[in-house]
Amino acid sequence: MIPGRNRAGHISKKDLFFFALFIVFFLLVFREFFFTNRVFFERDSTVVEVPVKKLTVQLLKEGNFALWTDAHGNGQPFMANPKNAVFYPTTWLYLFLPLFTAFKLHYLIHALLGWLGLYVLCGSYSLSKKASFLGASLFAFSGMYFSSFEFYNHIAALAWMPWVLWLLHREARPGRARIVPLAFLWALMILAGAPEFILMTLFLAAGQAFFTAGAWKKKITLAVLSLLLATILSAVQVLPSMELLGRTERAAQSALWPLELIQLFNLPFPHFLGNDREPGHNDFWGWHLFDKKFPLYYSLYMGVGTLLLFLFGLRKPWDRRRKIILLMFFVFFLLSCGRYSPFFFLYRFVPLLSSIRYPVKFFLGSVFCLSILAAFGFDEVAHARKPGRRAVFALAVCSGMGLSIFLLFKRPMIGILNKLFIIDQDASFREFGRSVGTGFVLLAVYALIFFLLFRSKGRGRVLGWALIALAVLDPAYHNRYVNPTVPASFYDKPPLPGGLTAPLAIYRDELYSPFLKETTGDNLKLLGFFRKSLYPFTWMGDGVRYVFNWDFYGTYSRRYLDLREAMKGLPPNGRFKVLKYLGCTAHIGYEPLFSRESAQRLQIEGIDVWLERISEKDASPFVAFRAVQAAEVKDKLGIFAGSEFDPLKEVITEKDLNLPGLFGNMETKPAQIVVRKEVQGRGWYSASLPREGLAVFPGNYAPGWQARIDGRRADVFEANIFSKGVVVPSGHHEIVLQYLPLSFLWGAAVSVISLGLSLIGLAVFSIGSRRKARPASF
Repeated sequence: MIPGRNRAGHISKKDLFFFALFIVFFLLVFREFFFTNRVFFERDSTVVEVPVKKLTVQLLKEGNFALWTDAHGNGQPFMANPKNAVFYPTTWLYLFLPLFTAFKLHYLIHALLGWLGLYVLCGSYSLSKKASFLGASLFAFSGMYFSSFEFYNHIAALAWMPWVLWLLHREARPGRARIVPLAFLWALMILAGAPEFILMTLFLAAGQAFFTAGAWKKKITLAVLSLLLATILSAVQVLPSMELLGRTERAAQSALWPLELIQLFNLPFPHFLGNDREPGHNDFWGWHLFDKKFPLYYSLYMGVGTLLLFLFGLRKPWDRRRKIILLMFFVFFLLSCGRYSPFFFLYRFVPLLSSIRYPVKFFLGSVFCLSILAAFGFDEVAHARKPGRRAVFALAVCSGMGLSIFLLFKRPMIGILNKLFIIDQDASFREFGRSVGTGFVLLAVYALIFFLLFRSKGRGRVLGWALIALAVLDPAYHNRYVNPTVPASFYDKPPLPGGLTAPLAIYRDELYSPFLKETTGDNLKLLGFFRKSLYPFTWMGDGVRYVFNWDFYGTYSRRYLDLREAMKGLPPNGRFKVLKYLGCTAHIGYEPLFSRESAQRLQIEGIDVWLERISEKDASPFVAFRAVQAAEVKDKLGIFAGSEFDPLKEVITEKDLNLPGLFGNMETKPAQIVVRKEVQGRGWYSASLPREGLAVFPGNYAPGWQARIDGRRADVFEANIFSKGVVVPSGHHEIVLQYLPLSFLWGAAVSVISLGLSLIGLAVFSIGSRRKARPASF
């Protein structure tokens, strides 16, 4: 029996000690983030995570459940995008806490919950407390987990993954007692907005179900049923998301950002491909190996010790659990290889898999399995069986030969790599040398520890602690700069370029090149350039509305993407007409969109951009009395861009309105429409029309827009490609326009009803269990 295990559910002083120890280590690594007025700024933090939180707070305070935003894509559904996690519990912290206080709490809560969940899960696999601490800490301090801090949703979903697995693995309670708690855990993962980790957890649960022979059917059934119940509980999020994602083509990105196999060298060697995040380091020389010119996960580093313990964890071939975990390790590895995998031709056509953007995410599942197997390895060498003579001898030989060969042939080896990968800075040569040298030195240290363990008589406990300390602190130390921070003032509103003032609509080039970083000199200046030049989506929530911006989320409809492409083919005067109609204040890009003579050249952080002013006023509602019918996007855009079409006096629509005189050229008295109040997703208007006409409202049309004229329902339809239209009778009327899709209403009803029934069922079962457990009276 592995020492240190207590009866199920009992919390010992050792458990509290290990939890406190992890908290100390974790807070030391992230001391700047949690204890100073500094926040993350790298990549997604600046471009989307912080702006989305600002926008979410704004939308929630405006009401309407943050269903719609005007901030990007000329108006798009917001809550339906699972990435925005509107209904996730920590999102509501932003309503009563300062922005960055809630932001930091989100990370702290989920990092601690995630570690604790994996610690408990390891314990349920009969691992010792030390091994459980080691396994949970190796994952928590791994390069991939630290890199996941750039992705707000990933940290939330990862926190619940081990808890789901633990509850599925428990044998103490019958399945019917676990189904509701499991459903709540699955629901939190769904609301977190990272579906790839739900799929990852399902794979792990399926593997875990085979730990005990003959029990797999019940456990897989429990996992599936609880996930189905969670989907029903989360219907308020799921149904709008399904409606939104059904109009997209996310599968096209399943080939992007696979695991580049050279990154595997980063597992034992820190900063193997360069380092541009630690102060004084500015060259990630491996950028040209990746689809986007930088990796999705900056670091994979786990250390030589983790890999050695992983190998020792495989020394018990008859242990079914280790076989299955190893199998899952390779499954996730193959999935993470994406287009490099021999099975890519198969799973790229499986809807559930192909909808996951960027396959490298699956390698987190491999890291999860690797951490658990390393914990098994620790118990092997520290408690069950000491390292054997052959293993110790092999380690000593490998470490000695590897270090000697590297020191003797360091320069020629780096020269060869330079020819292959272009390491063109002296500092990068030195960085690479330190990386490989560190790996071999640590290998020699571990060889010594294992030799002492092999020879130990009564010193095993001390050596075990030394092994834990080195294995945990090594990745924590080398990954400490994966998430650099800046003062929170970085996110204050800087002066807008070219004398622009917010609120405004902007058309901004989305081009990104690694040469921009070479121009600015470092990541901080590069991200500063993005913010100061209004790069999408850095100013969402700060008064900037983006039109025709790129699809960062992968949730724009196929129709809208076709429209963006068709617009690029318009002549300059046609594009100008479209942007002016949208109320676009200016275009900012690396080249003028129209002409250099009318453009203003600006230099921001050493990079030249061009600003062209387009419209002095924002788009506003208007009334038209003429309409043109067209069905195809190209036909509509051709009509719109034509010199004879006036988009403020006539309307392009697919709808056969069948209204007498609407298509005529009759002279009319002036019509008036007054904005009484507008927020994103809702508007209140007063309209006076001399005869029946079309009221046109800015922002994209989407199914779910509803209108009421004097309290009566009226149809809303697409008008002028980029707007919403409502037929309004003659006379004076009050109009209310609101985005309220049926998918949300049905989802809310299903969630409320299923939540109530689940709580009732849980209460009834608990009462029944207590009565059965009550001792008989005589």
